[in-house]
Parts: sequence; C-alpha cells; structure tokens
Amino acid sequence: MNRVETQALQQQEQVILIIDDTPANLGVLVDELDGRHFQVLIAEDGEEGLQRADYVVPDLILLDVMMPGMNGFEVCSHLKQNRKTCHIPVIFMTALNDVTDKVTGFDVGGVDYITKPFQIEEVVSRIKLHLSVCDMQQRLSEKNQQLVEESQIRQQAQVELNQLFQEQQRLLEHSGVGIAFLRQRRIVRCNQKLATLFDETIEALHDMSIESLYAAEYQDDYIQQAARQSLVQQGEYVLDIRYQRRDGQHFWGETILTAVDREDLSKGEILVIHDIDQRKRTEALRIGQGQLFEMMVTGSPLDDILNRLIQLIEANQPQTLGAIFLKSDEHLTLRTAPALPTGFAEQYAALFPDGESVAVSLSPNSEAVRCEQAVWLEDTRTSNPEWEAYRVLLGRFGIQASYIIPMVTSQGHILGTLTLYFLEQYHPHQVDMTFIDMATRIAGIAIERQHHEERIQYLAHHDTLTQLPNRTLLDDRLNQGLLWAQRYDRKVTVVLIDLDHFKMINDSLGHSAGDELLQIIAKRMESCIRKTDTLARLGGDEFVVVLYNANPIELVLNRIKEAIAEPIQVAEHEIRMTSSIGFANYPEDGQNADVLLRNADVAMYHAKESGRNSFQHYSLDMGNEIQERMVLQENLRHALDNQEFVLHYQPQYCFHTRRIIGVEALLRWQHPEFGMVPPMRFIQLAETTGLIVPIGDWVLQAACKQNKAWQDAGIQDLCVAVNVSARQFHEKDLPERVAAALEMSGLEPRYLELEITESVVMQNPQEAVEIMQKINRMGVQLSIDDFGTGYSSLSALKNFPVHRLKIDRAFVTDLPDNPEGCSIAQAVIALGHSLGLNVIAEGVEDERQLAFLHQHQCDEIQGYYLCRPEPVEGCEAFLLSRPDPLNLLDGS
Repeated sequence: MNRVETQALQQQEQVILIIDDTPANLGVLVDELDGRHFQVLIAEDGEEGLQRADYVVPDLILLDVMMPGMNGFEVCSHLKQNRKTCHIPVIFMTALNDVTDKVTGFDVGGVDYITKPFQIEEVVSRIKLHLSVCDMQQRLSEKNQQLVEESQIRQQAQVELNQLFQEQQRLLEHSGVGIAFLRQRRIVRCNQKLATLFDETIEALHDMSIESLYAAEYQDDYIQQAARQSLVQQGEYVLDIRYQRRDGQHFWGETILTAVDREDLSKGEILVIHDIDQRKRTEALRIGQGQLFEMMVTGSPLDDILNRLIQLIEANQPQTLGAIFLKSDEHLTLRTAPALPTGFAEQYAALFPDGESVAVSLSPNSEAVRCEQAVWLEDTRTSNPEWEAYRVLLGRFGIQASYIIPMVTSQGHILGTLTLYFLEQYHPHQVDMTFIDMATRIAGIAIERQHHEERIQYLAHHDTLTQLPNRTLLDDRLNQGLLWAQRYDRKVTVVLIDLDHFKMINDSLGHSAGDELLQIIAKRMESCIRKTDTLARLGGDEFVVVLYNANPIELVLNRIKEAIAEPIQVAEHEIRMTSSIGFANYPEDGQNADVLLRNADVAMYHAKESGRNSFQHYSLDMGNEIQERMVLQENLRHALDNQEFVLHYQPQYCFHTRRIIGVEALLRWQHPEFGMVPPMRFIQLAETTGLIVPIGDWVLQAACKQNKAWQDAGIQDLCVAVNVSARQFHEKDLPERVAAALEMSGLEPRYLELEITESVVMQNPQEAVEIMQKINRMGVQLSIDDFGTGYSSLSALKNFPVHRLKIDRAFVTDLPDNPEGCSIAQAVIALGHSLGLNVIAEGVEDERQLAFLHQHQCDEIQGYYLCRPEPVEGCEAFLLSRPDPLNLLDGS
C-alpha cells in the first residue's frame, strides 16, 4: 500500500474492506459506500484480503465465499485467529443461499449473511447496523473498564486510609515525646512515652493534676494563669519547665499546651512534653566547651585546660570531685585534681610510687584502662578485694562512690581516665552519663592535641608508610648537603629509584601487599647506605637516595639493586622485584636540588627504556632524548588525523595443513619528516597518553577491511591477527568496538583474531575473563601473546577462553642452542596442547629453529624465515605466489 493510500485512509472516519474475486460486480455498492463517506478498500482474493486487513485493520469486512484458492469461510477463520483482526465484524456476501452455508458462515465468526443478488439499501443498512453494534460494544467495554478501575481506586483508597489510621496510632504510641489529653488540667489519657518520662505507669498518671508533676519552684498558680491567658489568645502555650520524677530527680521538658477549642477551654487541651534535659546540660557544657577550645587555640598549658574542664563538671554535678589520670608506659599517674585535698595526691603517690600499673587491676582506674570501658563503683565500702588499699584511701576523704571513664583518642587508643568521686550515694541518670561522656571527649581532645602537635612535626617530615624522610625533609637535607659540598669541595650524588612493575603487585595481590612490600624494600635500602646518607620516599614506588662523597658510586648502587632483587615473602607469595635507577652528581650534572632531581629522573627513565633492572648515570644526551620524545609525542597527536599510519602484514604458517593460515597486522608510522618511525618509539607514548585507543580502533577497522578485500579477491580462509594494547583491553566498550569494526567491514568474526599479552590479562584475571567471553561469543578468536614472559598460572590460564598461545620471540631466538630456551618452548607447547590450544611461535628466522619447533609439535610459526612484515601490496603478492600446499621443511 502506497503512502497516498495510507494518508487517505487516515482522513476517513470508517473503512470498509471488500474481499471479492469479481469486484467489478460490486461497482454500484462501492459507489454507494463512497458517497456515504466510507473509505472502501478492495482485495481480489483471500490472501490479499488477509494482508490488507492485518495492515489497515478496517472497521468492517464484506467477504465473498466462492473465491479461487482460499474461500471466504477460511478467510474468516484466519481473521478471527488474528488478535489484530478478530474483533472486526464480517458480513458474507455470496450467491450461496443454502442453510448449511449460512450456518457455516456464522460458525466461523461472521455476523451477517447476505445472498446475491442484493439490494443496495439493505446492504448499507446492515453495514450501519453492525458498525453501530460494534461501536456500542466498544463503548460498553470502555465503560466497564472505567467502572472496574474506579472500584479498584476506591478499594485502594480505603486500604490507604486504614493504613494511615494505623500508622497514626503507632506514631502516637511510639512517639519520642510524651503526649496527653487534659481536661480541667488533669490527665485523661496519655501515651507510654509520657509515663516513661516520669517513671510511672499510664494508669498511675490517670486523673493526675499536671501541676503535681512540676518541680517545687513552680508550686504556685503563675504557670496556670499564664497558660490560660495564652490558650485563650493564641490557642497554644509553650514553656521550658523543670519536672520532678517519682524518685525526686529532675529533668527539663519543653512543654507545649494546645487548646482543642480556644473558645471553649472546657473541651480540653493537648499536652506535649519533649525531654530537653540533655539539651539544657549541653548548652551549659557548650559554653564551657567554647572556653576550653579557646584555651586550646591560644596555647594554654594542658593542666590549665584540664582543671577548667573539671571545674565545669563539678559545677553541673553537685557533691562531685574530679580527677584526671594519664597513661604512660603502661602506668597511670595522677595529673590533676583541683578540688581534691592536697593530701589525696600525696597519699596516692605514696600508694603507687612508680605509677599505677595497668597490667593488673589495682583500682577502678586501672580496671577501666584494662577492660577499655567505664567502671561504676557504686559503694566504696563493698569494692573488689584487690582494690582494698585504694578503697581505704578513698574512705579517708569521705568518698562514697566513683565513676571512671577511659579517655581515648580518635583512633581508640587509651590516654588515661577521667575519674569522678561522689561524696554521697549517687545513682547516675542517662542524661548525667551523656554529659560526663561529652566532658570526657573534650578532655581526650585536649590531651590528644598535645600528642598531635608532637606527631604533626614528625609527619610533616616523614612518610607515614615507610617512616622515611619525605620530600620536605629531603629538600632540606639535600640543600644542606649541597652547601656542605660547595664549602668543602665535595661530591653529592642524587639517586632516584623506581620499582619495576610495582603496579602489577598492587593489582594482583592488593594494596596491602604492595604496602608491605614497600616497607620491606625501604628497610633493605636503609641497610645499604651510611647513617650520614639520606633515603627518602617521594611517593608511590619512587625513592631518592642522597649520597655524600660516595666512591665508588657503582658499588653502592649495585648493593641497593641486589638488595631489592632478593626474594620477598608477601601474602603467601614469593616475589622478586627489580628496579630502575638513575643518578646525577653535584656539581657536574646540576648545581641545585631541583636540577639534580630532574636529571636523576631522566636517567631513571632511560634505565627503564633500556630494559629495567639497571642503573644509568645522567648525560646530556639523555636530556636531548627527552626533548625529542616531547616532539614525537606532539606529532603523534596529529598522526591519525593526517593519515600517517599504515599497516604491514606478516604471514603465519601451519605445519599441519602446510598452508598460510593468517597474517598479523603490524602498525607503522610514516612520518612526513622523520620517515618510518619504529613501533618501539611510539607505541609506549601512545599507551601513556591514551592515544592508543583511537589508534587501536583504526588498526582494527583497517585490518578487518583489508582482510575482507583479500577474501573478495579470492584469498580464502585467511585470519587477520590484531594486537590489543593494555589501555584498549581495559576500555569498558572493547567488545562493542570490535563488533563495530566487523560490521563496518563485513568481515566474518571467525576471520579476526585478537592478540592480548599475558601481562595484560593477569592484571585483573576476573575482569579479563568477562571481556574475553563477550568477544569470544561473537565468534572472534583470541590468543595470548608473548606467552612465558608474564605471571600467569595454569589455574588462571585454563579459565581464559583463548584459541592460541604465542611463544614469545625471546624464547625462539636462541633455539636450539640455548637449553633453557628449548625447555621453555617445549613446556609452552605441551601446556598449550594439554589445554586444547594451538601454539604458534613468532620470530622464526632460520631452518634450525623451524626444524626444532616442528620436531616438538609446534602447530604454527611466524617470522622472517617465512616472510618479513610487508605493506599490503607486498603481502598480497606473497600470498598469491606461494604454492598450496607449501612445504617449508623441504625448502619449497
């Protein structure tokens, strides 16, 4: 159906579909229906009718019975089985007038049966009737649905109303404030919280006068008069009132009295009491706290601060005397007790001349420190027998009870105790405990502050992990050392040490293991230098050594390098670390600290690029090389846009099939000024800057496109291998990027292989497996590149969904003369086959290597012996010129 027909349908109100193999016979009916503003569609057989009905969904169908192919009854059956068309009324129009035919028509779902010849007016009338019935049914259905929905809404509203009522009931019962309904100033009913506030039962409070709950100072009618006046004028009365519990204890309550009807107070009031006793005490403490913090900020002596704190406690706790005991070297000593008689401190010192040991329980003070929790001595006359000497001491000064709270640092270390002595029997209330706990924290802050000041001085100049000097102290010592060297014409050597592959330790074993490793290595390096030298940690895995007049410097650096390389047991693993070391000498390599550190850093990076596990002395050429690297990096940013990258391809050969089975795509940079830039000069730069991701996408797309072109040209069953960098692999959308490259090129997934280095997948094996499984499910092949150079284990390898292992060229180069290389190559081949993987060796350059690998059942090879990496044209010529099969072992 074309667009014009569809638009026309949309403009009509009702659509009639006529299915008849001789529509010309219905011309008069069609004209009549058109004249009555119906849109008429015609289908000449059953199949066409079903298609049009499914597409247009007409309002009514006029259906002939006798038609070639599918008859009208069959068409009607299909219409009723289709969810889109089952509701459409169908009127049969046919010359068949037998009763059996009519019954069949109604059985298959027809709503009417008109025999030919027919009267136009009758047909139109029946069409209108059935359209009207259909419309009425639709409206009834909608009305029924509306009634059902309204009923559901009413039911839901009733449920929510009941739930709201229950929630309000629970809210009242479990509210954090006391609530009561009063009439004539007496309690009619109240919630449990109000009873709890007064330590009473709900029944006991019933009919109790509110005034009887006030403290003694309110026993007049002032509050009653003020409340009545406020209720009449404003409908509410608010006041902070002190109440009295049954046991005589007092508490502050924020009181809100609200009239039910301020025009008629006889209807009663709603009373709300919020316990604010802690707030009142806290306000008093906050004022004192401000004074204490001011004393701390202005540098007041610690004893003055502690004395002021004790005075604040004593002012808020009648018949209470305070003392502070400080812990040092596992002993407690009395630091201050301003209100206690002088004789107390003297007799305590005589009782514990070396301080009170916290290793045993000699008093409630040492017990609180030992168990790290508060101790309540309710009656000094019935205390622990081990505290007898201390109990006698308290008795001499009329002390009847004691409460001891450990003072702790923010890290939970015990500083000592805040001890309160009571001169009468005392039962602490929760509010009292909260007040005392706050005071204890303030005391702890004051004491910890003094400790912090001492600690801050240390931390400002030392690394917290290794306890080595940090950059600040390093700069100070280095500048002092340079002044010394300048004055006495001596040499100073600045050495920068970076641990190789330290990130892999953090990623695989965790940061705790990495921290432990750094601590061990720091101690080892310390043992390699003199006390007059300086070892500092800059951060991460970088260390700096400042050597004064060391000669020969190489001897010291070798000692450090060997100490780092010794095996280390961390997290049940034996680890062997290496280091890259660079050094610069004063005065020839720099005249100040910044220059010497920068040049040592340049030398260190040169050591890394030279293979790591070595040390390098700074030279001017290195500085020039760094400058060249910066230029190269800037050019690299524009290389992709300028289309300077090209791909070379190196064929891969299979011993079993004696065929070229694939090619590896190798990236090259054709720089307009520098010429062909080797990959080893720019790949690492691209990885570091993050440019490897867009470059890698280009390589993937170009390689897929080229392989598809070769296959279209007749080079069949060729797989192209593309290297995936570490940065690319850990991008979250790598599988999507691969799928996009395949879709763009039209290459089948089985003709693409991604090579992932062993070290990359071992950084996070679990994540690697998830990414590789997504790619594997596409049908793309995966291989482990440079196998044997990383840290993978058999248990990890068997979980990777890979197809091939690639033996690193480092193990192929010396075959078959190097026994160690032979053993590794054989082991990799055996391991791969045991896991059902193919094994390919790269870097095969002569017949002896080829023969060795074939003899030990290596599956595939790649290298100069077969073919050098070639541009597209050269590789294509090689692929087309090689015989099939190709027997490399015979030299053909």
